[in-house]
Amino acid sequence: MRPSVEKEVTELRSKFKDDLKKVGLLKEVDQLKVKYLGKKGPVQALMVNLRQAEASERPHLGKIINELKVEITGLCDDASL
Repeated sequence: MRPSVEKEVTELRSKFKDDLKKVGLLKEVDQLKVKYLGKKGPVQALMVNLRQAEASERPHLGKIINELKVEITGLCDDASL
């Protein structure tokens, strides 16, 4: 499962950065943040799928997903300035 989760994180990071380049208004940045980090967003889906990973892989995969969350939050905060 590890390669697919890592690949999904990489793809999500790239897609988010592309989407962020397309927004211009503060409201749109907030909407984009909710789209990715909200309850029904792709990052939350990764966290839910983490339950299916082997117990030995969960800490590593969880760290990667959390780093993505922090990065998305930071990029949104920077764009809001």
